[in-house]
Amino acid sequence: IKDFRLSYLFLFIMSFCLVLFITSLGSGASNGSNHYFLMGSIESITTIIPGISGTAIFMALGWYESLLETIKGVLTFNSSLMVSFYFLSGFLISTILLSWFITLAFRKYKCEAYVCTFGFMLASLYGMISSLFSYFNVFNLLLGAFLFFLGYFITYKLNSLFSNF
Repeated sequence: IKDFRLSYLFLFIMSFCLVLFITSLGSGASNGSNHYFLMGSIESITTIIPGISGTAIFMALGWYESLLETIKGVLTFNSSLMVSFYFLSGFLISTILLSWFITLAFRKYKCEAYVCTFGFMLASLYGMISSLFSYFNVFNLLLGAFLFFLGYFITYKLNSLFSNF
């Protein structure tokens, strides 16, 4: 970004917080028509917008298994016609509207669109990394850091050794 503006920082924070908010909604274990429409919409959004991890969002919502079953049913024509209709409707309507909106945003507000995309990517990355830390203890983190630097050192030495030939 050539010229920093306070509005860029605001947009970054808002896009970052939006992804964190969506992933913190918790389990929405509902199987109504709105549920499948929303699943299709979220699938569309996470497919189109760079940096947003659909898997992370669906896992945070507790809908990942339901999503897999829904997509499997839609692709194999084993789900009910209404489930397929609601899921595909949500996906198609969101894809059309979001494609139009993103085209407009990048055409008229290029810097702002990139700032928002960067906020989406960092929030997704933060969500995935923070969930990893709940599985590790201090010993595992220190051991991992030691092995990382050991691997880097060995690779550096081997590279310098073989570059002489």
